[in-house]
Amino acid sequence: MAPAKSTSNDGFIQLVGKLNHEWTRAEGLLIHLIAGLSKTDLRTAAIFFQNQSGASNRLELVRQLSEQKVIPPAEREDILTVVKRLQGIRKKRNQLSHCLYSFDPSAEIKPDAIKSFAHREEHSIPEQATARKNVMAATKDLQRINKSICFLMGEYGYPA
Repeated sequence: MAPAKSTSNDGFIQLVGKLNHEWTRAEGLLIHLIAGLSKTDLRTAAIFFQNQSGASNRLELVRQLSEQKVIPPAEREDILTVVKRLQGIRKKRNQLSHCLYSFDPSAEIKPDAIKSFAHREEHSIPEQATARKNVMAATKDLQRINKSICFLMGEYGYPA
């Protein structure tokens, strides 16, 4: 079998893959937040997690758990900050990931899909280069959020 033909979008697709990998890590870390906030074990928290239909519902669950009166105010604020950051990055990630389903017959990502998230500026930066920068920035943001969640797990003694 011949190797798959490489396209000019392969590098871009890899960047979006890295973004999705970091998002998956973030969602996995939500289980630890759920366990810590609900004072339960990871297995039970995973059941709560799996019974939420999507990322927005999972983030909402973490938000609601953090707003319980038994959660100290500083802890609540730390968790709510992480939830807000994840909600913001979730929108970017969805937009970037969904462009991958917009291919033309030659297996190239349609230019309109790239334009939709390249956020064109006044000065002349090629759209694809801007889109790559946006993906890399979103990935770095997610990496920082994931580190914040790991720090909070240790800070508040959540199950690891």
